Amino acid sequence: MRTYVYIDGFNLYRGALKDSVYRWLDLKVLLQKTLPKESKLLKINYYTARVMNTPDNPSITNRQDIYLRALKVYIPEIDIHEGKFKRKKKHVPLVHPTDTEEKAYVRLYEEKRTDVNIATHILNDAWKDRYDIAYLLSTDSDLYEAIRLVTYERKKQIGLIIPTRRGIPKELSPFAQHIRHITTTALAQSQLPAQIPGTRIHKPNEWHDE
Repeated sequence: MRTYVYIDGFNLYRGALKDSVYRWLDLKVLLQKTLPKESKLLKINYYTARVMNTPDNPSITNRQDIYLRALKVYIPEIDIHEGKFKRKKKHVPLVHPTDTEEKAYVRLYEEKRTDVNIATHILNDAWKDRYDIAYLLSTDSDLYEAIRLVTYERKKQIGLIIPTRRGIPKELSPFAQHIRHITTTALAQSQLPAQIPGTRIHKPNEWHDE
């Protein structure tokens, strides 16, 4: 079956990769190990946003850039779609107010565009008849209407890919004809080469030390 995959990068990171040794992940190999054998993987759509350095993590931007460049060079089937992080300061009530403070300013980071981009691309690709089945790696309920339209209006099949630390999203599962789970074994067997052949791109040094 002609297969397109739509990956929410931060959903994957939080659900399977955070604090793990598997972040130098070969997405194509992972999907080949996770999807049914009859899948004909034509396109991997990967959605992310550029992260910002912080005082306690001053090189995170560079590590992300290295990883995205590695994916672009090494996996011809991948398209990377970038949203953005919006940083804002908000005055919010404290959970445990003190005698002198009832509110505090906090710095918030909001990822923008990812859910809109995924919904738009799933719909557009379905109407252009580019796939028979779309696999979605996301637990975002905002994708409900896009998935419903693809299923009922275009008669396309939908599959869900569930990271190791995530449950099946209740809002999306009624439309899923196929549900696949990412395993720790598959993550371990799906790592990029330490240095991408023909390039100077290599696994970040910090990840070698983990």
